[in-house]
Amino acid sequence: MRKTSAWAGTWEESRIRTARELLAAGFLRSSYTMYANILSRSTNPAVRSQSLEVMAAIAWKLGKDGHARELLDKADMERGVSGSPRTGAYEGGVRQHYEGVNAGGDIRVLLARNAVLNVRFVGPCVDSGAIVLPRGEYEVSAKHGHIYFGGRSAGTMLQCAPSDGVFEYGGRVYPGAVRLMVDNDSALLVNLVPLETYLRGVVPAEMPASWNGNALKAQAVAARTYAARRMRHPRHAEYDLVDDERDQVYTGFSACTPESDLAVSETAGRILTHGGEPILAMYHAHSGGRLEAASLDSHPYLQGGQDVESTSMWSGAWEMRLPVRRLARHIGRDVLGITAPERTPGGRIESFHVRTDTGMQALPCRDVSALLAPERLPSRLCDVRLEGDEVVLSGTGYGHGMGMSQWGARAMAEKGRSYVAILNRYFPGAELLQAGQ
Repeated sequence: MRKTSAWAGTWEESRIRTARELLAAGFLRSSYTMYANILSRSTNPAVRSQSLEVMAAIAWKLGKDGHARELLDKADMERGVSGSPRTGAYEGGVRQHYEGVNAGGDIRVLLARNAVLNVRFVGPCVDSGAIVLPRGEYEVSAKHGHIYFGGRSAGTMLQCAPSDGVFEYGGRVYPGAVRLMVDNDSALLVNLVPLETYLRGVVPAEMPASWNGNALKAQAVAARTYAARRMRHPRHAEYDLVDDERDQVYTGFSACTPESDLAVSETAGRILTHGGEPILAMYHAHSGGRLEAASLDSHPYLQGGQDVESTSMWSGAWEMRLPVRRLARHIGRDVLGITAPERTPGGRIESFHVRTDTGMQALPCRDVSALLAPERLPSRLCDVRLEGDEVVLSGTGYGHGMGMSQWGARAMAEKGRSYVAILNRYFPGAELLQAGQ
């Protein structure tokens, strides 16, 4: 395999420089996109063959073995050796040759989906067309299937790599690269960032950094595992996950602390697996004393049962009140009573039954939660009763109750238990491994 540079031409050199910088920073998909851009425009066989080789190396690291070999077949054609047997040594050289191709890769996080949004670069930025964009704020919009960036059309997708490695959106600072694209007449703002760097923005957003270090480490492993699974099973073709409670809260560098950074670094690369795959590492604030089991046999590590750890520090009790008139207006009937006879094995409400002047009417939990706005139903582990002109909901816990209780993790850590013990408690049967093992 060639070790000397084959790049030629000013535009090629500038694009290769950007692609290599992205690769060295761990932005695998971003670098792949840049090399694909080079491949689409270059007529130099040496440039094209080396681009294909780098793309193949990246594909292997992303687990796309078949695609990697297809790319090497194309590289053979460019090198004029199509049809010749390819040695294992050659393929191994492609896998290992390019510095910066690492197993971690970059995760794609959706930060926004709007018709118009604004992103700010605090330093110069190089876009995927190798155009240097000066620092400043740019308006991004989606029109007629195209992205408009700073008043100019950028096609269906634009990727930018800030020179100082960060950008601003919504008053927050984010690390990594920016990808802008169109989806159903909306502009998508996607942050491409190395997994370990992403976790620095997740751990302090999901758990107070003042909590015990072993609780923070357990949170770091759970968050890393959840993200690793999403990278294998993305939420959307254009991004792996979103930046809120639908996946994990991610606030970029805005919430980083030395304590949470230490938890990430001291567990670097460690994930929970089952059957050779990252587990579905669910977690929640407080179980209310009762964990909920997964309904699928494929997640045996998400088990139900009593959770005395969570309630040993705080009961997690709460009470909320809903005006009867608001409920009556929602269902269009007079409300005479309300019950919740159907429960999950963990004791959580499946749905509410409202007795009206015309009979019983089922009401989903999400409807009740929406009627409590701007608050929301903390947990379905609760009871309900009619008291005068109010519906009274009283319960314990915060969140869905599956997987790791964060308050339980805190309680165990305060009692001197290790983060490994915490993970074993809440994900029994899962194996803690170093990524890549």
